[in-house]
Amino acid sequence: MTTLAPESAYRLLHAVRLFKSGYASRLILAGGSHRGARGSDAEVMARAALALGIEPSSLLLDARPSSTAEQAASIAKLAAERGIRSIVVVTSPLRSYRAARALQRAGLDVVAAPGTAAGPDRAAPLLVAEDHVARRLGLILEALYEYTVIAVYWWRGLI
Repeated sequence: MTTLAPESAYRLLHAVRLFKSGYASRLILAGGSHRGARGSDAEVMARAALALGIEPSSLLLDARPSSTAEQAASIAKLAAERGIRSIVVVTSPLRSYRAARALQRAGLDVVAAPGTAAGPDRAAPLLVAEDHVARRLGLILEALYEYTVIAVYWWRGLI
């Protein structure tokens, strides 16, 4: 069975909280399989959302796409089929710009709601880990990767 990474779990909890607060009428859970995993990210998130009290009729799953550009095109198609024109996208703060731009390019009105950022009315998620130089370098590499992908998406006309 596939499990959610901690960052994905935090984002799902944030999306469920927004849904239960009335910010959305549906939860679109997107994400394909990675590296030969048996289940897709969307299916794992759906099981967790059901366990958190979300009705099955409120869930839309898109288990095929694995890249942000593929997800944007696929979500836009799902939304158009159901008359949905605007969405709230919940992803990591680092990826929210690219995800929002890709979804806008696909024809949706988008509000980004990063799932793991702290704010004045909510604390940052708890991270229990040692502070290592290697972890800090890993975060720098993640940021460099994201900025590189944004540039590639822009160059290819995906955002």
